[in-house]
Amino acid sequence: MEDIAKHLIDHYQKTYELTFNLWEGRNKIFLMLLGAVGAAPLLMFPALGTRSLLFLYVGHKFGLNETEVLALQTGFPFGILQSILLFAILYLTVNLYHRARYVLRNYAYLSAMEHEIRATLNLSNNAVAFTRESTFYWGSRDVLSGAVKYIYIFLLAGLLLIFLGSLIVVDWRSGNYPMAAIDIVFAAPILTFLYGYATSSVSMDRKNTSGGATLLSAPPQRR
Repeated sequence: MEDIAKHLIDHYQKTYELTFNLWEGRNKIFLMLLGAVGAAPLLMFPALGTRSLLFLYVGHKFGLNETEVLALQTGFPFGILQSILLFAILYLTVNLYHRARYVLRNYAYLSAMEHEIRATLNLSNNAVAFTRESTFYWGSRDVLSGAVKYIYIFLLAGLLLIFLGSLIVVDWRSGNYPMAAIDIVFAAPILTFLYGYATSSVSMDRKNTSGGATLLSAPPQRR
């Protein structure tokens, strides 16, 4: 029995360490996605004037005159750059969904393991050991902790919807129909995986039937 308990505890600790590393990685992906969505419009929307400023800086840096700067800006393949940025946003969204589900599933697994370990060690119901991801978590969780995931889901969804919608409208109204079509091709899977991320974050943040807990999706929190 002692050997079984030792193996269970070792496995629990290793799984927790792995899950914590995945949690940190998920947080970085979330922030990278926010950064990409925030920075992309500066290069994709000419009306903002960022493109002109960028080429003026390049011209000043390399000693180009106005004609050369204008020729460089006119011939620059912004369509390719836009496609690359959209692919990067899609890549980050897919990875955010995958990593978030992995972390949620791992914490649910840890919660279930705690009940096995407690049963193996024959701990009383009043003992707090091995309840960190199950009963202790749910007993100390407040209302605001449960609301955090919704704030981050709405934040990310709002930014992506505004960005992708504006991009499609701008390209369509400018007569750049091929680029608008490319925007739609990227927008569809981005929003699909965003929906998967949001629904899994909500549905898996529930107390299971054995009293365990799953993981909240909000990046700034531990959960």
